[in-house]
Amino acid sequence: MARAVGQLTQTLERAHAEAPHVVLGAVDQQVVVDVIPLAEAHGSRDLAERLRAIGIERIGFDRGVVDDELFAFVRGIAAAHSRTED
Repeated sequence: MARAVGQLTQTLERAHAEAPHVVLGAVDQQVVVDVIPLAEAHGSRDLAERLRAIGIERIGFDRGVVDDELFAFVRGIAAAHSRTED
């Protein structure tokens, strides 16, 4: 999980250099950050599946989001997804 959150953090930091608000979405079987697919990112396909499974099509992140918040977000998705599988 730490690796996936680290990659998400890096991706958001790059995107936030251009805009104060970034949208992450699940499109087909990939995660898209402000229309840029993350097809090669570790865990992006799994994240896209989990987002769709719990009904999230897109979510916004404001500049200044920190790793602890992203960890909480990813843990929440994992927990919600496991509840949908029960």
